[in-house]
Amino acid sequence: MEFKDRLALLIEERDINLSQLSKATGIAKTSLHNYLVGTEPSMSKLEKLGEFFCCSIDYLVTGKAITNSMDEFIKNEVFKGVFEVTVKKVKKK
Repeated sequence: MEFKDRLALLIEERDINLSQLSKATGIAKTSLHNYLVGTEPSMSKLEKLGEFFCCSIDYLVTGKAITNSMDEFIKNEVFKGVFEVTVKKVKKK
């Protein structure tokens, strides 16, 4: 499977059209169409597509499975800091 096929699959899975993808990523609709017929995107465009589709550039380019599972992503990215949660009982008025 080539990049163009993976991109088409991701678009289909998200149930979006090129206009919506263009608006969300800032990539011209004509460029997106060109990618679907075989033109290779630049690294900056791959980054935007990867960010939008929540996948790695490696996956977009090679089709290799994403190395980090969602659990790992959450541990590594979302919970990087220290949080303090306070629970208080509040009286009804």
